[in-house]
Amino acid sequence: MNIVIMGATGYLGSYISASLEKANSLFIICNNRYLPNRENFFCISKEEYTSVFEKNQIDFIINCMGVYQKKNNKEIVEGNLVFPLQVMDTAAKCGVRNIVNINTALPESLNLYSFTKRDLGRFGNFYSNQYGLNFYNLLVEMFYGADEPEERFLSSIINKMKKNADIELTEGTQKRDLVHVEDVCQAVRLIMDSGLKGYYDIPVGTGEGHTIRETVEYIHKKLNSSSKLLFGAIPMRQNEPDSIADISFLEGLGYKVRYSWEKGLEKMVFRNFT
Repeated sequence: MNIVIMGATGYLGSYISASLEKANSLFIICNNRYLPNRENFFCISKEEYTSVFEKNQIDFIINCMGVYQKKNNKEIVEGNLVFPLQVMDTAAKCGVRNIVNINTALPESLNLYSFTKRDLGRFGNFYSNQYGLNFYNLLVEMFYGADEPEERFLSSIINKMKKNADIELTEGTQKRDLVHVEDVCQAVRLIMDSGLKGYYDIPVGTGEGHTIRETVEYIHKKLNSSSKLLFGAIPMRQNEPDSIADISFLEGLGYKVRYSWEKGLEKMVFRNFT
């Protein structure tokens, strides 16, 4: 298959790309060209994507782009909504029929990141009805992995605990469904093989929720850290939700969680942070 991947240089995008590269040709849309040279990888700039759709029969687009709150508002709107929508519009007019959109399970009312990500899903529903696209909107829970960037929440917590530094936290009562990055890749492959027609919102997670406090205390115990966990030192965000996936739809496609939260966190703690 010929697959266009947006956001392939990000953490999740790099995993999805690696999981699909065998027997597929991957056209990677990115601002840079530092991806490794591989036989089936073709790196293209944001200005070149139109010619790719015009000259190749593209079977799937996978949108992994995600611009978070640490960026300014213009970058968030451009990266999460405007540019993906431009690509989607061009693709539809060039006959592409399958789009996998990596979305967030967080409610749109939480912040601009979640609002713009959710908004793109609504455009996907419109394009599915207007152009007959198969649009798979994956509502991904809090994903993680052993080699994730140090600025992500779990990695930053682990690094501080390794140094026995005090850690300021919210009350930590919000529940999260922690899904390993390899299980997210599994979900993507199952959706691509499903042959489903139309528009779908598809929750991706483990189906279990644990509080942030429980998660942090579990890591603290595993590391035998002397860090002081200062719960309540940081105020909770407004509209902070509990977020747990209903994975029954995915299970119907053969999805089986490979990493429980304990197993996944142990792998994360002891693989790269010992």
